[in-house]
Amino acid sequence: MDIRPIELSSLIGKVVVVNCFNFWCGFCVKEFPTLKKMIKEFPEVEFVFLNFGETTSELRDRYFLMPDFKFLKKQKVLFSSKAYDKEIYGAGVPQTLVIDKTGTIRYDYTGFRKELEYLLRANLQKLIRE
Repeated sequence: MDIRPIELSSLIGKVVVVNCFNFWCGFCVKEFPTLKKMIKEFPEVEFVFLNFGETTSELRDRYFLMPDFKFLKKQKVLFSSKAYDKEIYGAGVPQTLVIDKTGTIRYDYTGFRKELEYLLRANLQKLIRE
């Protein structure tokens, strides 16, 4: 697991998907199969996962051992405190942000959506072509 910070400037010029989640959030876990599918389907898109509350050691020692979360081992996972989560987002997980090549948030999907796979596929295809 790479624990180096991500330089946001390194993401300019790329389409980026940021998924904000908590491990205890059942709806967050329900989105993971869709996100795993999109990671495979769109290798040119940068996927970043932002976890609120757990620590890197909790992730490594507890969650990476669970089948639903193993795919995160190969992804960029950032961590934030629960206090920051409440200050900035409230109780808004899952939340998926789609950012264009200029660094502008173009789509914000807050809460679980059954149609997330359809929405992501259509919007990622659009942003990649721009």
